[in-house]
Amino acid sequence: MPPMDNRQIALILGRGRAVIGLAALVLPGATIRLVLGAGAATPPAKALTRMLGVRDFAIGIGAITSVKEETQGPEWLSMGAFADGIDAVVFLTLRDAPRRARLIGVAAAGSAVFAMKVSRDLADARAVEAAARDALGETGA
Repeated sequence: MPPMDNRQIALILGRGRAVIGLAALVLPGATIRLVLGAGAATPPAKALTRMLGVRDFAIGIGAITSVKEETQGPEWLSMGAFADGIDAVVFLTLRDAPRRARLIGVAAAGSAVFAMKVSRDLADARAVEAAARDALGETGA
């Protein structure tokens, strides 16, 4: 199987974020119980889970669309990486959190770093392509 390029990885990251966001939006009780345990599924926690679900769904769809259109893919991916970084800090510093919340915090930190790397690689590739187009335009070819 050939290795995936950064665009394919970015699409997978965007789709994963959109699915997670949709799950949190549609099933907030199940999502919060999975993350923080059965006692955490209070109405305010469900509302917050829905809000975060909308955030992740929107960022995921934005990433998918912009990567496919080759427009602002790196920017959308970096917004998702930033959100994951904040999530990581929250989960890793949450007092009396269950072990699974800490694991989710570690996963969010890893996701943040990975998505930022893919974002930078896409941005660099876009800059190289733009420079090549400019060079061709300047030579009249």
